Amino acid sequence: VKGLELAATVQQQQDITQGAGIDKNDALLLEAHARYTVAGLTLTALAAQWDINGDTFEAAGRDEQEGWYAEASYKITPKLGVFVRQSEWDNNAGNSADTEVEEVAIGVNYWLTDRVALKADLIDADSDEGSKDPNNTVTKADSFNLGIGWSF
Repeated sequence: VKGLELAATVQQQQDITQGAGIDKNDALLLEAHARYTVAGLTLTALAAQWDINGDTFEAAGRDEQEGWYAEASYKITPKLGVFVRQSEWDNNAGNSADTEVEEVAIGVNYWLTDRVALKADLIDADSDEGSKDPNNTVTKADSFNLGIGWSF
């Protein structure tokens, strides 16, 4: 189908800490994504999950990590585009506490060249009560971001 991209990834890693002195941990990453582009509209969806073996990761609740996002973007002109993205992820999915983070982002891109873009976005983030760091602060917050993107 013209404009459609479907893909999946399976990665098995024997030592995810790469010899950092933590007990040897094997990990499995599963990922799938779809992208469909027609005219200036692009729809994208991605989901991924880590399954990590090892006492250190299990004790921290990080032996399971999962997330997904869905995005719609539209190129208004060859140099100007807008997008909206819904994301959810949980880096502590192996933990019994509810630690999922949800974000909605809206943004704009302005391409200086085919490979360089100025970017701005506004993010509305929502962390569940369980997603606090050891200092009892929320791990994600609403934000306004400016950046430069470079494709090489």
